[in-house]
Amino acid sequence: MCLTVTNEGGSDSICKNVVINKALPVAHYGFNTDNMPTVLFADNSTGKPTSWKWKFNDKGNDSSDVQNPSYTFKTDGKHNVCLTVTNIAGTSAPYCREIVVSGAGVESSDIFLNNLIYPNPFTTYTNIVLPVKYENSHLTINIIDITGKVQSKQFLSGKNILRIDRGEISSGCYIIEVWNEAELIVKQKVMIE
Repeated sequence: MCLTVTNEGGSDSICKNVVINKALPVAHYGFNTDNMPTVLFADNSTGKPTSWKWKFNDKGNDSSDVQNPSYTFKTDGKHNVCLTVTNIAGTSAPYCREIVVSGAGVESSDIFLNNLIYPNPFTTYTNIVLPVKYENSHLTINIIDITGKVQSKQFLSGKNILRIDRGEISSGCYIIEVWNEAELIVKQKVMIE
C-alpha cells in the first residue's frame, strides 16, 4: 500500500506491506426456558457476525436466520440446537447445545379448556374436573414425563371430578392425559413438586 503526498514543493511517496487479518467468527449462545415449550435464544458469538443460522432439530420448519430468535418446540425431549455464524472472513464451526423441552404439543382446543386441574403445581395429588357427560365413563389417566414415557397409569370411573395421586413419581414437569376409550379428553401440563 502506498501513500503519496503532494504540495507546492513537490510530492513524496512511501510504500509499506500491509497484512489484513481476517478472523473467522466463533458461534456461541445462551437460552431461557422459563416459558416452555417456547425457548428464547440469545446470540453471544464473537468476531462481529453479520448473519446467523439456527437449527432447532424439531419437526417441520425448524430453522431461523434471526440473531436472537424465540422458538416454540413441537416435540418434547432432547433437542440438539446448533448455531452457525458468518462474517466477512467466512463461516464459524457450528456451536451446539442439548436442550430438554417439555410441554410441547399441549393443545388449547375448547374441549381441553372445559377441564380444570387443581392444584397445579401439586405435591401429593391433584383434581381434574371434567364435563358432566363423562361422569359414568371408564377413564384412563396417564402421567407422562418429558421423554414421552408413561410414569403412572390409573383407571377411574363414576365421577366427573377425579383425584389423581402422585404415587412414587419424582418432582418435575409432566403431561396428564385423560382418555375415554379412544377419545383424548384432557392433555395438560402439570408440575409435581
